[in-house]
Amino acid sequence: MGVPLYGRSWTLARSDNNSPGASAVGPGRPGPYVKESGNLAFFECCLAIQKEGWSKVTGVGGPYITKGKQWVGYDDVEAVTQKAQYAIDKGLGGVMVWDLSSDDFGNLCGYGKNPLLTAIARTLNL
Repeated sequence: MGVPLYGRSWTLARSDNNSPGASAVGPGRPGPYVKESGNLAFFECCLAIQKEGWSKVTGVGGPYITKGKQWVGYDDVEAVTQKAQYAIDKGLGGVMVWDLSSDDFGNLCGYGKNPLLTAIARTLNL
């Protein structure tokens, strides 16, 4: 099963409608590190929450963050843990991730180094 260590971002048509399925007009703004429209590394997502005032929404099939017309769906530690457990429960052959450089390898967010990979490995007893 594939598990992304990055988020996909969109620029919404309206800032007052940011639920999943809201109309988008194009990719989201690039982050300060990856610098690619529509793509943010996990660590860019958590830094956006901690330092830029983005709002995090959970409990909808996976977390997402919003600020104004910007919307990013991504996987956090809880989401990747649930996905790894799903792979175990369903007897899948394993979990693959893409891409390693999108995890928080420098502990910029304060969750320790590589929190997503660590959560997956812990769940899979690796």
